[in-house]
Amino acid sequence: MSSDAPRPTAQEDLPATVALLRRAFPGVAKFTPTYLAWQCHANPAGRALVSNLFEGGRLVGHVSGVPLEVMLDGAAARVSLIINVCLDPLARGGGRFRALIEHLLAQAAAAGHAGAIGVANGQSADGFVHALGFQDLGSLPAWVELAPHRLDGERALGEARFARHWRPETLAWRLANPTNPLRVVARDSHALTIEGRSTLTGVAVRATLPNAGLDVPVTARPTRRPAVALGLAPAGTLTRRFARDIPPRLRPSPLRLIWHELRAGGAGLDRARLLFSLLDFDAF
Repeated sequence: MSSDAPRPTAQEDLPATVALLRRAFPGVAKFTPTYLAWQCHANPAGRALVSNLFEGGRLVGHVSGVPLEVMLDGAAARVSLIINVCLDPLARGGGRFRALIEHLLAQAAAAGHAGAIGVANGQSADGFVHALGFQDLGSLPAWVELAPHRLDGERALGEARFARHWRPETLAWRLANPTNPLRVVARDSHALTIEGRSTLTGVAVRATLPNAGLDVPVTARPTRRPAVALGLAPAGTLTRRFARDIPPRLRPSPLRLIWHELRAGGAGLDRARLLFSLLDFDAF
């Protein structure tokens, strides 16, 4: 069992990666060459780090680390967002999962990233925490709302010890997801409201982010349908309206937020001081 030398996914690797992701996640339609090219190559914050595992010349394991620009403990930093963790259904066990993630973390440390963050599903969460020493920050709150939640963006940024640092270029890239384009549906001096479609018929997805000098136009009207929202914000900075929590039994995934510290002397993250939404990972 051996893995590729650290490098971004080459264009010729995309068909094999798409095929592996489709074997590992049958029924998930988003995994296409166009989607992976957008995800891995087009990000203005940098090309994705990739760990690929080959056996007998066949790709059997893959994980990506997408660079995110963040504010971390008051300083600008980059972190790796761990996504697309998969092993071929016939090649699981034998330390392959650990090898993939450790390879990716080594690349992230070499690139100067302050840490690695991810949202783990039910299959992988315990492996990240117990086998690899990730910090378990608990499940992300998720709710259905009839009216858009409100975010006091300036206060949230002031109190958060971890928050995405959005630039117009990185936001435009995030909105341009080829499998689920997102739209700015409202803005004020504090926040932008963004919507897209969910996997549920008649239900949208919605997120807010601080409007910290982002010159982004409103491109659509807010939906009148129910919307799913999820994430964390410092206490008192996010107000839900006409909303109900989604019970764990109704979620397709526990959405456990995980963190691996790569800073020398870093003390991990404080769940109570995070600003994190569906815009910061790839739930939809």
